[in-house]
Amino acid sequence: MVKVYKMLLTTVGGALPKSYHPFGKILGRNFRNWCAKHIAKEVGKGINVEKGASIQPGVILKDGANVGVNCLIGPNTIIGRNVIMAPECQIYTRNKKFNKTEKRIIGYEKTKPVIIGDNCWIGARVLIMPGVKIGEGCIIAAGAVVSKSTEPYTVVAGNPAKEVKKLLDL
Repeated sequence: MVKVYKMLLTTVGGALPKSYHPFGKILGRNFRNWCAKHIAKEVGKGINVEKGASIQPGVILKDGANVGVNCLIGPNTIIGRNVIMAPECQIYTRNKKFNKTEKRIIGYEKTKPVIIGDNCWIGARVLIMPGVKIGEGCIIAAGAVVSKSTEPYTVVAGNPAKEVKKLLDL
């Protein structure tokens, strides 16, 4: 049944207007959130799943979580309260197995959950790799490739993402 809701989210939900369009909240946002409740493991109050977003089974969206336009959220991802995600973010929880001597690609590795803490801001086109934990209150700059966990209340940027500033030092 989850496959049906995933199909509805990508096809019908992708055709409906974005939530900031005049009819978007009534039509698009409510429909996409309804689909997300049937796909995700847990969904909090006041979430927003935008047009073109793809959510995999096992995802947890806590209260006020926002999934941006055309975002991809891998299985077993936990998105904290009041997280804002800009368009085209990609969160991966598994990678391809690789072996130099035999077959090059041998299926998938074991899933490594991604955890995004409360009150984070994820910029456009950010890539978050398997097993990463983003600390509470972090800002991830647009285009960053996050391959290591981050400390709470930091700004990270770049490829690979590195700490640029501590927010508590302001």
